Amino acid sequence: MIINGCALKNMAHKNWIKAQEAKIKSLIGQKIIKVIIEEMAFRGGEDGDLPIFKDQSLPFLQSGVVYLQFESGDHIKLITYQNDDTWGILLSSEFFQNEPEIDPGSNDSIYRTRVLNEFPHGEITSVNVSHDHYGNLDEIY
Repeated sequence: MIINGCALKNMAHKNWIKAQEAKIKSLIGQKIIKVIIEEMAFRGGEDGDLPIFKDQSLPFLQSGVVYLQFESGDHIKLITYQNDDTWGILLSSEFFQNEPEIDPGSNDSIYRTRVLNEFPHGEITSVNVSHDHYGNLDEIY
């Protein structure tokens, strides 16, 4: 029997993605009471330029970590991962006990940690995901 290493890696990745989807869908019924993000500026923060976190032409935020706190007392974090040249989203199995420290950043930092009040709060009634062409989770809605 000949086993192709790429095929095994691809199968393992697909199984891992299915496990991530199951973890994310297990959030149905939880009630979000607080959201904290580690945000990254779109530009600036060097050579004396102030970091720019909002831009009307870019209707989104740039973040690598989103912390969710639930009414039940549970906390989880969604983080990005790199899969060769592409990126995906995963639900970290590493639960955190303490809320991340709010850090507004300094004038030369492109990072800040803040409460994200504009993120929807309340009960999660459904969860859907989409994938990029490599199979990575690239959207949760």
